Amino acid sequence: MRLLIRSLGFYLICSSFLLQAALTTNPGVLTVGVVPELPPLLFLENGEYTGLEADYARLIAHELKLEIKFIPFQKEKLLEALESKQVDLVMNGIKVTPTLSHRVHLLPTYLHSSQMAIILYDNILKLSGPGQLYRADKTIGVITSTSGEKLVEKEISDGVVKKYPSIIQGFKALRSSEIQYLIHDAPTSWHLARDLQSKDLQSLYKPLNKEELTFALKKGNHLLIQKIERLFRDWKTHGVIEMMNRRWIKARMEVN
Repeated sequence: MRLLIRSLGFYLICSSFLLQAALTTNPGVLTVGVVPELPPLLFLENGEYTGLEADYARLIAHELKLEIKFIPFQKEKLLEALESKQVDLVMNGIKVTPTLSHRVHLLPTYLHSSQMAIILYDNILKLSGPGQLYRADKTIGVITSTSGEKLVEKEISDGVVKKYPSIIQGFKALRSSEIQYLIHDAPTSWHLARDLQSKDLQSLYKPLNKEELTFALKKGNHLLIQKIERLFRDWKTHGVIEMMNRRWIKARMEVN
């Protein structure tokens, strides 16, 4: 009987080890692919990955009793890294779309987002009124190859549209009054609420569309998918997701 119990215990230990080893590409380590250029969601601060998504990654690793390793990628290489098993999980303000869901496994939505308009703080009274954004005498800035660019092309037919290669160039255009509005992802507006160096800029915090943010796993990694989705269900039930989101997002946004 003792031999049987010992054998069973050894079997359970081995089974547990094998399951843990099969959980991630690098046994015992959750490897996370990131593009650390999207504060307050994920960015580098003093050489450390920080932000809301970094907190989620560390919490997932802690709950699954795994070490964590962040690997930076260019945005266009992120999904390729996931599909080629270089990483287990990717984060970068990923938006839920039908096309993307066919390519990778999307976890439950952790945050609602939107495109928003940013203006100069001194222009609040002049530019924040209903319908001002849609007037033909306004010049609107967008960042090329972004959801903001697509939204403006589809929804805002009047006015002049100018395109910029980066958010830094977009802010520069706002400050020089080359444009009146800059349309970009809500995380940019949320970051402005925390950035003491950008008090001259103001988001209108009015959602121009509806977007859902999530994280992605490789299709077919059923065990890791099951474990993380169970965590998300528990976190939602116990208010953990709401608490974590509030820590990083000080500005409030209503989603109709």
